[in-house]
Amino acid sequence: MPKDPAMTSRHETTVLVVDDEVPVRRAVARMLAADGFTIAEAGTSESALRVFEMDSTEIVVLDLLLDEGAAWQKLVKEMIDLDPEVAIVVYSAHVDKQAALDALHLRVDAVVEKPDAAGLRRAVLTAWESLEEVRGARAKLRQTCVRVEAMLDQMEAITRAARRDERSSPPSP
Repeated sequence: MPKDPAMTSRHETTVLVVDDEVPVRRAVARMLAADGFTIAEAGTSESALRVFEMDSTEIVVLDLLLDEGAAWQKLVKEMIDLDPEVAIVVYSAHVDKQAALDALHLRVDAVVEKPDAAGLRRAVLTAWESLEEVRGARAKLRQTCVRVEAMLDQMEAITRAARRDERSSPPSP
């Protein structure tokens, strides 16, 4: 049976699951691993930042109530400072209107309330699809840059040849 290209590509994407509740963290990790993602886990904001700095994490699933509450905001800011393109999905049982607004203000990609596992899965897949679009656009941009460089090299060679011809041609009467 041929491999699903999306699953292969997802396998190249690391999702960091950050939750202080081990059973929840493991359940989320299993669900996302079944979708083909490479998984890293952390139970505190400090360990999450350490893993994030060492790993090539592209998507973070983050519980709001880590380390006595407000540490999640600092963690989100630090992660975005380290990698502005990281996708962050908040998954928490403690999402009130203000927390959701704070999260979105910090540039979080999605806010999903526990225990909506299907909503979390959709949010992570949507984040991954956005990353894939960016990767595709970057690949096209690199190809375009290579073509433009080749055209510039050709133009430069033509210009040099034309100047050489001008210098070597006898003056017109």
